[in-house]
Amino acid sequence: LLSSPSSPPSPAMTVLNVGGIFKVSIDNCKDLVRKGSHKSDPYVQVSYGYKKLLVTPEIGNTQFPVWKFEDEIYLHGKVKDSQVLTFTVWDKELLLSAFNGKVDIPLKHIVDEKTIEKTYKLEAEAHEDEEDKDKKKGDEYIGTIDLKIEYIPQETAPAGMKELNIENYKNEPIHGVLDFDIKEATKLMKGDKMGKSDPYVVCKITKHKITTTPVIGNTLYPVWKFTDRVVVKGVLLNDTTLDVEVRDKDMIGSDLIGAIAIPMTELMEKGEVGGNFPLYVKDKKGDVSEHGHLNATFKYKKSFPGSADEGDAKEVDFGDLQAKKWKKEGHKDYTK
Repeated sequence: LLSSPSSPPSPAMTVLNVGGIFKVSIDNCKDLVRKGSHKSDPYVQVSYGYKKLLVTPEIGNTQFPVWKFEDEIYLHGKVKDSQVLTFTVWDKELLLSAFNGKVDIPLKHIVDEKTIEKTYKLEAEAHEDEEDKDKKKGDEYIGTIDLKIEYIPQETAPAGMKELNIENYKNEPIHGVLDFDIKEATKLMKGDKMGKSDPYVVCKITKHKITTTPVIGNTLYPVWKFTDRVVVKGVLLNDTTLDVEVRDKDMIGSDLIGAIAIPMTELMEKGEVGGNFPLYVKDKKGDVSEHGHLNATFKYKKSFPGSADEGDAKEVDFGDLQAKKWKKEGHKDYTK
């Protein structure tokens, strides 16, 4: 029996007092999204806010991974009852990991039920911005994940067990500079009947434009040699990504001809992610295929207001933007 995650919490929220062992069993996934001619190399990350709790091994070259993974962790603290455990499926690639779906399970549901054993539908990322108005809204099937979670109330953690005070990890405070070095793209998808495109790159966080390259006309091999620096601050969750889209400029609007998504947590941990990235695009049937490559480098460095690194760079508070997104989805108090 397939289950979807519980619906967003109601506005009336209370404090949830968590203290106990969480035994997590991740059995398998089915029907994961295929990237072009490549199968996935999937693994699952269990997180609370931005904090990684547990990670399965990677299984290579399959859309139907079976882990039979079991682990446990002691969690404690007082939090809003809207908080969730996030199970994110990532596809391990050469340069970075690609988002392959997630499911959010309310902590309150786990604490109340004590044992949950279900097959969940994985959730895709939303596509709701001014350039994607023609995209179909609603649920999108991108596979399933079989989970079992047991909650055993206990006042203290057993000796030697992993432990986390979850009051400290509701979200990720961030303040730093993002450097963009977008060099060129090759073998782009044709954007019109004449066999060429008018490509440009737009970079987004939480669907908000951060920076945009100039448009280069009538080519499938654009060279931008574009650089920019943006100050970013606010909060983020573990699945927040830097979305890099290559678009074909039309008389009215634009069409997506390739994209990559870079996990912000990975960029923050490494400080730099760069290379010749394969670009992916989804057709009307929902199939994902590879079309061309983007040569680019992205860097993140912590900073503080008024520092020399920030200079007169544009500033974006994507914590405010994320809060607006949560409010639209019906969630409350995630940024507190």
